[in-house]
Amino acid sequence: MIEKQPERKTLTLSVATWEEVAARANAAAGGTSQGAFVSFTSAELLWQIVTPDRHSLIRALIGQGTLSVGELANRVGWNARAVDAEIQVLANAGLVELGPQGVQFDYDELHVDFRV
Repeated sequence: MIEKQPERKTLTLSVATWEEVAARANAAAGGTSQGAFVSFTSAELLWQIVTPDRHSLIRALIGQGTLSVGELANRVGWNARAVDAEIQVLANAGLVELGPQGVQFDYDELHVDFRV
């Protein structure tokens, strides 16, 4: 018997126009699954938010569910104050969620999708 592999949850970061975002929203409203997206208006804005340091935080969160800021700081080798400041930016952009237990990232992988 072939075992079915669990489905991986992917967060896709994209560069999209308002029209593309609206089309995805309309398709979702019509019942067509779109997956999880965070869209930016330009590649430059995406890279202003997802800096190399913030990307290292996201990598440490992938597949972990929720981690406290202290645990995340230990995993990346930073102090908690620096992690907290960077996590605030990611939360404001909608890439992570902050809750009473810590930083939540419910995805198994991150995909970045845009055209140049």
